[in-house]
Amino acid sequence: MNAHEKKNYSNLFSTNIEKIVILFCSSILLIYALLSLYGGTSVLVFGTVLLLLITPLVYFFQELSKVKGLVLGFIFVVTYKSLFLLTKLIVLSDQPKNALIINDAAGYIASAFNPNIIELVLNYGIDLGYVFFLKTLVQLFSISSFDIPIIFVLPNIFLSSLIVVFSVYLARVVFPSLNPIYVFWVAAIDPMLANFSTVALKDSLVATFVSVSLVVFITKRKFILQLIIWILSMIASFTLRYRSFPIIAGLIGSRILFGYELSKATKIIFTTVLSCILIITLFLGALTNLNFLNRGKSILDTEKTHVEKLAIKGQADIKNTGRLGFIINNLPSFPLRVSARTLMSFLAPIPPVQFYQFSWGSGSSDLQARIFRDLGGIYWYIMMPFSLLGIFYFLKKKQYFLPLSLFIVILAMGIGGWVDARMRLMAIVPIYILIATGLSENKFVNLFSIGFYSALLISWLSYEIIF
Repeated sequence: MNAHEKKNYSNLFSTNIEKIVILFCSSILLIYALLSLYGGTSVLVFGTVLLLLITPLVYFFQELSKVKGLVLGFIFVVTYKSLFLLTKLIVLSDQPKNALIINDAAGYIASAFNPNIIELVLNYGIDLGYVFFLKTLVQLFSISSFDIPIIFVLPNIFLSSLIVVFSVYLARVVFPSLNPIYVFWVAAIDPMLANFSTVALKDSLVATFVSVSLVVFITKRKFILQLIIWILSMIASFTLRYRSFPIIAGLIGSRILFGYELSKATKIIFTTVLSCILIITLFLGALTNLNFLNRGKSILDTEKTHVEKLAIKGQADIKNTGRLGFIINNLPSFPLRVSARTLMSFLAPIPPVQFYQFSWGSGSSDLQARIFRDLGGIYWYIMMPFSLLGIFYFLKKKQYFLPLSLFIVILAMGIGGWVDARMRLMAIVPIYILIATGLSENKFVNLFSIGFYSALLISWLSYEIIF
């Protein structure tokens, strides 16, 4: 590296902070030794393999982004998430398996040990990919249904840590004057991503693979390698959640229209081609039976089916489906439902703290398990005013790519009827950059944030009183 190239590099950590980060990262061996007490020595072996496989990719993006210390930052995030998992296991010591379970995770874990393939196909349809992935891990590491399957979440921890790397890299492109330190720390300490990365769910993996479409082909350097990474991530994303494909198409479309890499003429050509492909796809979808992709149900009826499912759950216990969500899903107008759910998708979880409302899990540590999840809601609402300030900043600059990327994801959630903070992870890279921009351009305590937090507390109190 010559002197000119060194000047173009930005340091992620100052000298003193770097020493602290290195000291923290050095605890990773101890953390995995303790995790091995719960999940067996295969946890240490598999964690080492993942670290060795993924670190070269991180180094590749460090060179592209010209941010010195990005590899160390990646190891820091992995260590942080691993410590988060270890803390959950210790706190939930009476039933440590609950540390790996929220939402559908219990079903995925049970399915990994279910030998009846036909039953699994009927239950999961094409989304069976994640179950087969867990089954592969079961066979490779000889995991028993009585074990604590920590192995299941290690890919989530390591791969989702790439999201921090992608966020720093993309920020260097869309907002070169933004200090990458802001983006890194906003993304690195996010307890919502940490929690979803330490449970047996596919959402953090899907978010990682979807995010690849935002960061490849920005530069022509190592084009073939970028193409291979992109193709593999698209296959993985489709296999884990085929409904992520429209999200990926939307993100690519937003890059073409509002990105920085293509000329106006090229954008027109790409837009025309993509529009033709979209029209043909919709036409074929209307003429052909694609029910096998959606667990035997019509794809056009996905929203209706989901609303009916929530209605049944809500009639049994309205708290299990979300009190406000139950009302919105019963609105007679589809456009009104979509609009309300799109707004909810940005605000989720509603309310931000819910541990006091009902039990979570299946043991005596229900309250503690719920608090771990609520940490993500608390963090999101603390950062939400700065994400809005970031959106205002880019709109004012007539740079629509990042705000539009976030809108595409929450709109898709609103149309499909599935409102959950974990689905919003598919837009997590733009969100981190928007938050970092809001923080860098404004003081933490400002008129807007004070007004937002005041409105939040009033709305939260009204929500509890009304619902």
